[in-house]
Amino acid sequence: MLKPLFDLDPLREPLTAGTAILTPNRRLARQIVSAWGQHCTEQGQRVWRQPPVQALDDWLDERWRELQDRAHPDCAGYRLVTAEAEHLLWQKLIDADDQKPPLIDGAAFARLARTALHAVEHWR
Repeated sequence: MLKPLFDLDPLREPLTAGTAILTPNRRLARQIVSAWGQHCTEQGQRVWRQPPVQALDDWLDERWRELQDRAHPDCAGYRLVTAEAEHLLWQKLIDADDQKPPLIDGAAFARLARTALHAVEHWR
């Protein structure tokens, strides 16, 4: 059997207990779930519950939707901005900047601005 791409040893106990694991991105979450599946197979299990492993952004989105579904007062009148809407807002701001060099592509810089903002948010 192939060796998993993720070392489960530090997470084996929390995964066994069903503890939620948050990762910085979906790719790592998939790697952990895949490694867990391989571990379960090696233990002779034919079926198992998928462990609660999620990327932080996905987990936050779910929590926000739960609050909205419960009509929590702190959520009243607010919505999450979709990735597409966020991109368009960044592009509009960049294109409207009077000091930007003429050859700057607003769409490309919008992607860079969004990536930079998300990096700062996750760094906090």
